[in-house]
Amino acid sequence: MKRAVEFPSENPRELIRADLFTPDEGKGPWPVIVMGGGWCYVKELIMPEYAQFFLREGLAALIFDYRCLGASDGEPRQHLDPWKQIADYRSAVDALSYLDEYEGVIDRERIGV
Repeated sequence: MKRAVEFPSENPRELIRADLFTPDEGKGPWPVIVMGGGWCYVKELIMPEYAQFFLREGLAALIFDYRCLGASDGEPRQHLDPWKQIADYRSAVDALSYLDEYEGVIDRERIGV
């Protein structure tokens, strides 16, 4: 199953938007793999195919757009900032670790990047 999710970045005024894929079979909580695009990719490029591979192995997958790219907030648009991208990865892992909406869905002890 795929569902759109969002969570705060290190700048609370800028949300990061993502897709969370969970296996259709079985029951959570599932281990999860977090994926951001290579350099300037948006989440719709190739990452859904990777997510399908992980789903077949019984893992969930979170794919997200870095700030300033794709569906995520941030200005200037299409601006690449490697330090912000690192921070966005941290924000994704943090969100899976503490936001209530992931309770029972994600195994918070098994988050991989």
